[in-house]
Amino acid sequence: MSFILEAVGHIIRRNMEDPKEREDYWNAHIDNVDMKRKKVKDAINQPVKPFGFWNSAPANAKYNTNLDPGINTLPGRAKTVDD
Repeated sequence: MSFILEAVGHIIRRNMEDPKEREDYWNAHIDNVDMKRKKVKDAINQPVKPFGFWNSAPANAKYNTNLDPGINTLPGRAKTVDD
């Protein structure tokens, strides 16, 4: 009976995970996720549009067109909130 218990105990110990190996894998995973997080955070902090983009003529063309009363009151144009 003792032999069977020893054999079963050996099989169980052989099939168990090594805690050091599991800890090393987890630490590598955490380091990888942290590196990706830093890269994404740096990318998010970069400006999408260059300085002065919204003051350029193409960016303001629709705004300036809507200010013109001759164009703004044409048939088919949506009424503004102020009217």
